[in-house]
Amino acid sequence: KVYLEILGCDGLPNFDKSTRSADDCFACIIFEDTIVNTEIVPDCNSPRWMPWTQRAFILNIEHPASQLLLGIFDHDRETAISTHDAIGRVAIDVTNLSPQTEYTITYNLQTSGHVDSCKSVGTVTLRLRTQWWSVRQLYTKALTFPAKNYVNTCKKHDFRTAHFAVVGKENIYSLDLDVIKSYMNELKSLENIFYYINEAATTVFFWRGHYEVTFPAPWKRGYTRDNRACVHDDIESGTRKRADTSTITMKLPLHSMAAFLGGITLASNLNYLPAFFFLWDN
Repeated sequence: KVYLEILGCDGLPNFDKSTRSADDCFACIIFEDTIVNTEIVPDCNSPRWMPWTQRAFILNIEHPASQLLLGIFDHDRETAISTHDAIGRVAIDVTNLSPQTEYTITYNLQTSGHVDSCKSVGTVTLRLRTQWWSVRQLYTKALTFPAKNYVNTCKKHDFRTAHFAVVGKENIYSLDLDVIKSYMNELKSLENIFYYINEAATTVFFWRGHYEVTFPAPWKRGYTRDNRACVHDDIESGTRKRADTSTITMKLPLHSMAAFLGGITLASNLNYLPAFFFLWDN
């Protein structure tokens, strides 16, 4: 389950300048095949949803890779030609949240899912918590393909609201030049990953130390490693005494040690291979 609370927004643009009033904000949340709306906070560009309002929701999780889609809107009177003004949206990956841990997070709101047009139009603050009956269930479902979900709406205004919460103002699934260019730039932005992969592989294979450990080491009384007298003040007697110990700081190759132990363990018994990738409950 996902426990979600919409706490508030900050820095939202004003869509009601013609009436000299602020926005009438509400949030639309879509998760898998569920769509819900919060209550409307009238005339406020930095709305706060109070605990007694409709701001908290409990959503069932069918697949851990499902995204939580949230859109903030300015509520307008429903007519044949008017629609709710879309302010911003955010897509939240619940797999980044540790189970049984409560988060209070502030996300930037954006109007598009394109990488090239990720301009912030305000922020939204949420309280999130995920719960799984067992870690085994989490990893087992992660190995399956997610099912296609459908959201049903009764009104055209609700459909347009849901459509913006899912894809934003631009349709990222259309095959036009802007979308293709955005995908190319997104792939280009991932070039830095190869640098970190190369550094990690070099650290493991060549046993490079990276974790600093400091521990005391005995030396000849009154002298340090560079043959200089090491003294300290004795506050109680008011005299200066020579130290008998010093400290050594060294870097341990913990990643290489773990890889070596894992390798010799698998070489002796290959049946331990699943234990290196999954965490099982008792």
